[in-house]
Amino acid sequence: MLSDVYLINNNPPHSGVGKYAFTLHRYLSKMGLKARFIDLHRDLFNSNFYRLGRLGLAWPYYIVKFEMETLRLRIGEGSIVHVANNGYLAKIIPRLKRRTNGIRIVTTVHDTIPLIYRGLSAPFMASAYKKIMYSDYIICVSKFTADHLPSYLRSLPHSVIYHGVDHELFKPRDKEKVRKILGLPINRPIILNVGSEEPRKNIPTLLKAFRKVVEKIPRAILVRIGAPERSSLKLIELLGLSGKVLYRRATESEIALYYNAADLLVHPAYYEGFGFPLIEAMASGTPIVAAYAAAIPEIVGNAAILVNPFDIDGLAISIVDLLSSKSLLQDLVERVFNRSAMFSWEKTAAQTIEVYEKLSRS
Repeated sequence: MLSDVYLINNNPPHSGVGKYAFTLHRYLSKMGLKARFIDLHRDLFNSNFYRLGRLGLAWPYYIVKFEMETLRLRIGEGSIVHVANNGYLAKIIPRLKRRTNGIRIVTTVHDTIPLIYRGLSAPFMASAYKKIMYSDYIICVSKFTADHLPSYLRSLPHSVIYHGVDHELFKPRDKEKVRKILGLPINRPIILNVGSEEPRKNIPTLLKAFRKVVEKIPRAILVRIGAPERSSLKLIELLGLSGKVLYRRATESEIALYYNAADLLVHPAYYEGFGFPLIEAMASGTPIVAAYAAAIPEIVGNAAILVNPFDIDGLAISIVDLLSSKSLLQDLVERVFNRSAMFSWEKTAAQTIEVYEKLSRS
C-alpha cells in the first residue's frame, strides 16, 4: 500500500515550476492518489519577501513556513515527501530528514541553472542545490538535465519524467476566429514568443532577428506574452520596431488562444531544462523555430526548425522562409501535432506514482 504523499511547492501557478506542481497534484488526484499539497508560495509572492526572493534571500522564509506546515500536518514515519523544485526549496530537505525518521524524499530537478547562474543570488542558489543530495530519489524533467547533474547527485537513483501538456486546453482552433477574439489583425503574419525576459530567454537576439524579418515581411508583427524589461523597450525603440512588437499579459486559457492565433512560435532561449511553450505550441499545432541548445532538441525532435541561438541572421532567415512557404508551414503543423502526443499529464502522473511506489516498497 502506498504511503502518505506530500507534494511541496514554492512557486506561483503561472511560473513553469508552479505549473508543474499544481498540475501534477491535480492529475495525481485524478488517478486516485490523494497527495497532500503544501503550497508555500502564496504569502511570499504577496509580500516584500518577493523582492528578497529575487536576490536569493527568500529561503529562510521557506524554512520557517515549512516548519510551521510540518508541525500542523505532522508528517509521519513512512511518508513520501515530494519537493517540486530544486531551487531554494531544497533548503528544507535536510531539515525534514532530521525532523522525521523513515521518510522518503523525492526531488524534481528542472534544470542546472542554480549551478551556472552568476547573479547576486548565485551563492544561495548553489548552496540550496547541494541539499538535493539528501533526497532518496531524483526526477529529472529531461535527459539533458539528467546528463548534466553534478557528480554528487549522479549516484542517487533518478529517472527522466517529462512534463505533460493539457490537450483539452492546448489544441488546434480556427485562426481567424481566435484573432478576432484577441483583437489581433486577421491578415498579418504573427510571430509569437512566450515567457519571461530573464537573460537565458535571449530576447535581444529575438528582437534583432525580428528587425531583419520586418525588412523582408513589413507587415509581420511580434507578440510577446510576458512582462517587458526596460532594456527590451529601449531596444525596440532603437531598432525602430515600435508598434510592431505587442506585449500582452494573459491567463493560461488566453495563452492557449495566442498559440492558435500565431503563424509560428519563436523560442530562441539558449538554456532550457525543458520548455513548456514548446509542448504547448506543439499541442496547438503551431509551427516552431527554436534554438538548437540545451534540452530543446530533445523536446521538439524533428518537429521544429532549429538554429544557433546566437545567429541573428540564421534566426531571421528561418522565420522568413517559414512564413513564405505554405507547404513548409503545413508540414510543420502536422509534425508538431504528432510530436505532442508523447507528452501528457496522465503519463507524467502515472510515472511519478511508480516512483512513489518504488520508494514505498524499499
